[in-house]
Amino acid sequence: MEPLFTPRSATAALDRLRPLVERVRETHLHLERFPSPPREGDQPVSAARFTLLIRHRQLVAGLRRQGVEVQDGRAGKIRFPACRRGRRVWLIWTLGEDGVRHWSEADEG
Repeated sequence: MEPLFTPRSATAALDRLRPLVERVRETHLHLERFPSPPREGDQPVSAARFTLLIRHRQLVAGLRRQGVEVQDGRAGKIRFPACRRGRRVWLIWTLGEDGVRHWSEADEG
């Protein structure tokens, strides 16, 4: 079972998570600069793009190991699993915010 966060514990985790989220955002923005590969069949990917994709996935996996999910890599937005009044919710934080102040129902994506 995954750990659940409170607004306080999620905010306390930001010092350790912020650098990872910054790197996720950086790699996401760099990946957007590459031309999109064709969607038909298997097409070769440049070594630079491939390396960046691997790095991005490693960073996202690192955040998952910390118990959080990336909601929007471009914005640097992550979500923490939590419980509110007996229901599963997400606590939401975006780069630039000083703490976790938003939440959404777990089924709201």
